[in-house]
Amino acid sequence: MVNFSDIMYHAFGVDFSRFYLAIIQFVVFTMLCYVRKIEIFASTHVFADIMIVLALVTIIVYGSMKMVDEGTTQISTIPFMNHKSYSDAIGFSVYAFEGIGIILPV
Repeated sequence: MVNFSDIMYHAFGVDFSRFYLAIIQFVVFTMLCYVRKIEIFASTHVFADIMIVLALVTIIVYGSMKMVDEGTTQISTIPFMNHKSYSDAIGFSVYAFEGIGIILPV
C-alpha cells in the first residue's frame, strides 16, 4: 500500500491515505474471490507475461550498457547478501511460488 501511495503522489501529485487504499484493495480482492472460472483471466496473464519479459529485457540491456560504459569494477563493491533486510527475500520467494501455482492451471 505504501508503494502505491508513493507512486500516486510522485506521478500524479495525489496524496492517498493508506486507510482508503486498504479499503479499496479489500473491496477489489473480495470481488475477485467470487470469480468461479479463472480461465477468464487467461488473456491478462499473457499480457502480464509479456510485460515481465519486456522488463527483464530492459534490465539486461541497460545493465549491459552500464557495464560497457563503466566497466565491472563497481560490481565487486556490491555485497552478496544484505544482512539487514534479507528476510524480505523469504516473502518474495513465497509470493513467486504461489504465483506459479495460480498461473499453471490457467
